[in-house]
Amino acid sequence: MSREYRLYRYLLLTILIVTAAGCSIEKNTRTTRFYNSMTSRYNIYFNGNESFKAGAAKVTGAYKDDYSELLRVFEYTDPEVVKIATTEMETAVRKASKIISLKSMSARPEAGKAGILTPEEEEFLNRREYNDWVEKSYLLMGKARFYLRDFDMAKLTLSYNISNAYIPEVKAETSIWLAKVYTETGIYNEAHRILRETEIKREYPEYIAALYYTSLADLFIRQNNFAEASNALENGLKYVSGKRNRYRLTFLLAQLCAKNGENEKASSLFRKVIGMNPPYEVEFNARINLAGAFNPERENPANVIRELVRMTRNPKNSDYLDQIYYALAGIAMKDGRKDEAVSYYKKSVSASKGNISQKGKSYLALADYYYSIPDYFSAGLYYDSALVFLGNKFPGFETLKSKSANLNKLVTRLSVIQREDSLRKVAAMSPADRSLLIASIIDKVRQAEAEASAAGQTMGDRYNLGQYYENERRFQGNIEQEGKWYFYNQAALTFGRTEFRRRWGDRKLEDNWRRLNKGRISP
Repeated sequence: MSREYRLYRYLLLTILIVTAAGCSIEKNTRTTRFYNSMTSRYNIYFNGNESFKAGAAKVTGAYKDDYSELLRVFEYTDPEVVKIATTEMETAVRKASKIISLKSMSARPEAGKAGILTPEEEEFLNRREYNDWVEKSYLLMGKARFYLRDFDMAKLTLSYNISNAYIPEVKAETSIWLAKVYTETGIYNEAHRILRETEIKREYPEYIAALYYTSLADLFIRQNNFAEASNALENGLKYVSGKRNRYRLTFLLAQLCAKNGENEKASSLFRKVIGMNPPYEVEFNARINLAGAFNPERENPANVIRELVRMTRNPKNSDYLDQIYYALAGIAMKDGRKDEAVSYYKKSVSASKGNISQKGKSYLALADYYYSIPDYFSAGLYYDSALVFLGNKFPGFETLKSKSANLNKLVTRLSVIQREDSLRKVAAMSPADRSLLIASIIDKVRQAEAEASAAGQTMGDRYNLGQYYENERRFQGNIEQEGKWYFYNQAALTFGRTEFRRRWGDRKLEDNWRRLNKGRISP
């Protein structure tokens, strides 16, 4: 058969189809169904779905995982990042709407020859929609509206499709997305009900099973049910495809196991992530978390410590030193070497370059340690710094804020008591001894300022008090606070200095320090 003849037959068939269809959706015949299905799929739906995929890819590319926290199951649940795909998702909604309005076929076809209908034939005749791409368009529209975070319209669209969809796998996927809408809006009971009633058959594409189990895991995580989340995610990983998806979700599964106290399983999974040859940032964080899953009762810390110390010498890790020191501190604390742990936490704070979240966690670890001693003066300072760097999205932030406020009140009262006691002692001193004391205090303050300046710090950074506090501590040593003189009490001095800078800013020790204009004052 010649090429010209085949082309002629194709053109003739197309003309016949168009003529028979009459560009109409009123008549429901095999020919019109074929025509509307073909023009829906290869024209409008294709463009809408491509736009959806392009938007989803933009979200994935723009999202940055925070490996110090539980990873999100789905990147597109970040309300800020999804804004980048607004144009693509709106296009997907328009294309889906076009198919629904122009290509829907709801007219019932003729039954054909008289006789008894088979169950399949009867089911077909009772369909509400005879163009498969219409129900797929409803699903596409619901997914796009989810990305747009238009959850009310997404709920209406997906609910309608569940009631009218004929294709089982489309109905199943639609149900999963509806459950995701309820999860995202905090209606967890309804999300559980829908997922519980959704049947995932073996003949369905694997991506539907992957979506089902990962959505279930996401739901359990939102409810802090990490054990069930771990089980669901483990099932989901059997069906998840794509290198990025697999190493991300394996990392998350390891995190969940660690939260559940399954440290050996967590360690195994973190090693599995490393073996997947992921980007270096992922590999690095897997190694850091591997150290965090260390169990001192079953494992020798020497090997883990040796590996972490080796990592500090790698130039590739220069931006990650704060995390390495934090991991070393965690191991030391678990092993009962508290002084060494505190030293590493402080190194973590000093080494931090741009990771404010890690800096906040290091401050918080120091605050918790000093609070447990108890050293309320030091704890209060570190809690204040932790609050600044962690931000209000940190879990338990409000509780932490309240704790810090209460500590500040306590420290203020203790400071007043100690100051009054110290002032009485100063008043009782001879003038010569008093002058020597004041001179020594001034010398130490100046020495601290010079040291801070040499280190490239500014005394105006009221939030980075931890490092300055450490410079000051070197002059006083480990002096116990209770019953000691106010001016030898480093924590009380630091608190007083902080309060001074809060009220007055940074002022040099000079005449007329209260005045902005230092010009000569007439008598």
